[in-house]
Amino acid sequence: MWDGNVCINFTARFLERLKEVVETEGIVYGLKLERGAKEVEIFKKGGESFLTDEYVRWKERGKSSET
Repeated sequence: MWDGNVCINFTARFLERLKEVVETEGIVYGLKLERGAKEVEIFKKGGESFLTDEYVRWKERGKSSET
């Protein structure tokens, strides 16, 4: 059964951890949660965008078909 308190507690702990990990502004981080995993992976992504290259290519293909 769904319990809103579980969601709120998870989010509070997640944001606390995120504040610990994020070092400075200007660095792009990625988040990854594998199906069935018990932890969210937080990692430095590098580059200027949090979007994956695959997504950017997909989005560009969609824009070119609209014009």
